[in-house]
Amino acid sequence: MKKSLFVVVALVLVVVMAGGAWAASPATAVIPATAGVLAVCSVSDAGSSIAFGAGLDAVTNAAGVAATVTPPSIMCTKADSVTITDDKGLNETGAQMRLNCTGAPCIPGTDYINYSISYTPGLTGLGITTEIGDITHLALAASMAAGALNNVPAGAYADTVTLTIAY
Repeated sequence: MKKSLFVVVALVLVVVMAGGAWAASPATAVIPATAGVLAVCSVSDAGSSIAFGAGLDAVTNAAGVAATVTPPSIMCTKADSVTITDDKGLNETGAQMRLNCTGAPCIPGTDYINYSISYTPGLTGLGITTEIGDITHLALAASMAAGALNNVPAGAYADTVTLTIAY
């Protein structure tokens, strides 16, 4: 009898111990999820321009000229810090930006018109589908100062300015 009791107690202990090895339902698993988002900007200069107009003259425009500006499209990662700089154009001398004569009667490489541009150099990205190159944010503008046309021969003038968008 003692031997039977011992076997029953041992069997009960084995069952109890084995039951502890199996977790009660439900069981859980913790799985971490991660992602890394890169700072990016989408920039398009399609359609961008600085247009002072074709009918300028020193008398009518004696007080200076403001250009019609179509800025580039700039969209950057939300909260991304964006810095804008320019190269002062292809015809700059020192810090002065200049439009170069492109053909007669003015003389290319000799005749220039001084102008300037302005913009907001520091921007913050608003998301890759939200424009920050617009008038509200970048606020790109261009102008010729009073008297810029006083001693300039007739002809067509042009320049190319490169904006660098760093993020």
